[in-house]
Amino acid sequence: MKETCSYVLFNYDSINNETLIFPTIKGNAVEASELPFWNKYDQYLAKDSYANLIATGTLIITLITFIIQTHYSNRSQKKTVKENWYLTVIVQPNLINIDNFYKEISEKLQNEIEKLKRSNGRNIILEKAKSNRKLQNIKNTFFIYFVTLIQSYNSSLANEVDAILNKLQDNSVTWIDQYNNISIDNCKRKIYENKSQLMGILYQDISQNKKNIQT
Repeated sequence: MKETCSYVLFNYDSINNETLIFPTIKGNAVEASELPFWNKYDQYLAKDSYANLIATGTLIITLITFIIQTHYSNRSQKKTVKENWYLTVIVQPNLINIDNFYKEISEKLQNEIEKLKRSNGRNIILEKAKSNRKLQNIKNTFFIYFVTLIQSYNSSLANEVDAILNKLQDNSVTWIDQYNNISIDNCKRKIYENKSQLMGILYQDISQNKKNIQT
């Protein structure tokens, strides 16, 4: 004879939208076929564990994403602060100094070439050396003040600026050496082409960073 069992309220299953009940067994044994509750209870536990696993995984992914975003955000902010410092402390306050440097080089070169032409070849080697020294002194003064300042921000950028100034110095030596066969206007044009290259280098790094952010 099969034992009968009664049921009492246990809990509400929010997953299956059903009320869970425990059997109260009267007697010594109850057949499994008469207890469909256990199958439902196992399903409830399985689904509950799966939901917890998903929730835990989602939390871990969220935390990792937050950490990564915070890391890159801090790096981006530091880079932005450094770039702003570079622009406001190094570049913008020295725009007038850059203009004055190229203007001084241009005027001094013209004066020295005109003076060499008036010398009629007297002590020309010595006079050329004096002219080159004057132009080099102008370049060295600008280098010590400006390029050293850039070095504090970016040594590679400072090397690029130095290379541009050295190119200008090499051109000046050539123009002084060939003072009888060169055009002053052509020399001035090349001087201001050199200036354009310098300005392009100064803004190149920041422009590239902004382009990378946009893409």
